[in-house]
Amino acid sequence: SNDQNKDKTSKDFNQSTMKLLSIISLVSVPYSAAITKNLKGADNNKNFDDVDCSLHIGEQHDNSDGRHRRMVSANLLPERCEESEIVSVDIPHDGTKRAFKKVKSKSRKQKEEENNKNKSFGYWYGEDGTDGSTFNYVQDEDGNIHGSLIDISSHSVMQFSVEDGIPTVTITDSSDFRPEIDPPNEDEDIEDRNLLSDTTLESTVGVHQPGRSYLRMKNSPLKKQNQDQQGSRALYDDSGANLDVMVVWTKKAECKNYGLAEDCTLSDQTKAAMEAKINLAIDETNTAFALSGANTQLYLAHLYRHSTFVETSITESLNALRNGEISGTEQNRATYGADIVAMILDDANFCGQAFLGPRIDKMYSVTAWNCAT
Repeated sequence: SNDQNKDKTSKDFNQSTMKLLSIISLVSVPYSAAITKNLKGADNNKNFDDVDCSLHIGEQHDNSDGRHRRMVSANLLPERCEESEIVSVDIPHDGTKRAFKKVKSKSRKQKEEENNKNKSFGYWYGEDGTDGSTFNYVQDEDGNIHGSLIDISSHSVMQFSVEDGIPTVTITDSSDFRPEIDPPNEDEDIEDRNLLSDTTLESTVGVHQPGRSYLRMKNSPLKKQNQDQQGSRALYDDSGANLDVMVVWTKKAECKNYGLAEDCTLSDQTKAAMEAKINLAIDETNTAFALSGANTQLYLAHLYRHSTFVETSITESLNALRNGEISGTEQNRATYGADIVAMILDDANFCGQAFLGPRIDKMYSVTAWNCAT
């Protein structure tokens, strides 16, 4: 029936837009229920000219690679809009204007008071009560922005970013996202997937792990230094309430994320754009957890660009990451006490792949840069 087809389409759309969850080893969250619940939307009779915080999607921008890009005018001053009750998005090419009412926000000041690792970026999330569409974004004090609008009515995802210095939105139909690769097929007892406070990679039975000495060990020589750096944030806790994530990305991903060729000259601007994307991935995943009633949160323990690794394929990169073959990743995981190691890279065929955790030697994922949010 038409109603059944409509329900199926809505379900498929919501699932496909949650590709960012590959960053946390294929954790599944019932996000559909959260965004299709009865919502109190923004006042849709409000004059958009009176809204202080807004985005205006304008003319088409470089579509040479076949992606639908448009230029964006942003009126989102950090000091004024980090806690704004309403953010509007004007989409003239589609004949629509949307008003998103704040559901959740966290200013840079609030994050700093919490000693949050990603305190440089304020976060804002809102919903449009007319159809359950959502919009969220992060922004630093310099105006570097990364955002995502899930348009339920048009079945599209709008990814806002800065490309080569130009505020840009990339518009993708939900059915056009590349597929994810299933987790590697490994024969093992599912009951063996435990994450315990005394677990180290040396004590994991039956798993060959070349090149690893210790991870998250209580006697790690870097533990006290790490705790001092993080202040009140308690690392080395495996209750599941906090999942510490270390994100490493490649040069190709950083260049492509900024709208440049894969062999571009790196700069503070290309780095800032990648850091904005990663911060959005963390914040919007935590929002999905909260709205779904999942009692856990991601904590960004560390993020950095790898200086030498060049990706070939999703699966080969995932295996190299897990096997300790990418220099420095295991040492950094130990230093920063990360439960999860997530790599962001460039891939033309797939969105990502991850092992099925939560065993500590399986908490690795790789995600294509344009599928991470």
